[in-house]
Amino acid sequence: RQRGSGWGWGVALWVFVCLWGAEAVHFQSGTVGWERVENTPRTVVFTLRTMWLRSYSAGSVFAGTGSDQRAVEGDVIDLTGTEPVELDVGDGSTPYSLKLSVQKASQGEDFVYGVSTVMHTYAATGGSDSFTAVLRGCCRRAQAGASWAVSVRVVLSAGESLVAWGLPVQTVR
Repeated sequence: RQRGSGWGWGVALWVFVCLWGAEAVHFQSGTVGWERVENTPRTVVFTLRTMWLRSYSAGSVFAGTGSDQRAVEGDVIDLTGTEPVELDVGDGSTPYSLKLSVQKASQGEDFVYGVSTVMHTYAATGGSDSFTAVLRGCCRRAQAGASWAVSVRVVLSAGESLVAWGLPVQTVR
């Protein structure tokens, strides 16, 4: 027997198990930004830009109009998953369920990218003009089965948030 040959099979088995487990994940990346609506001191519009695995969508989950019943450009899909995908605006109100307006989709590259928007008015009670909004759900590629969260600080007196427009996509091969 050649020395060290057992490691090759062990590594191959480990990679296979990791990739097999990754099939249950669908969140790839996302940003959350907000802008105060003109002439309304406590109303903001949140803009959420997210990317998902297209292969996760089928049947009633991320269902689309593609020939394979998966999401394609122009579809508006409900964001659902192992846990609800929702936006908590940080003021104690009920989190918002989200719909994704699909702007890009690729079967070959296995992604769906789109935008969701939510308009919310913060109550004037309590005197606070600072809140933390959180987009959350399950599951993500970096850790199969793990919940994820993307947050943004809302400071109403600031008028709008800074938004990162491009995030790296992690690929496991």
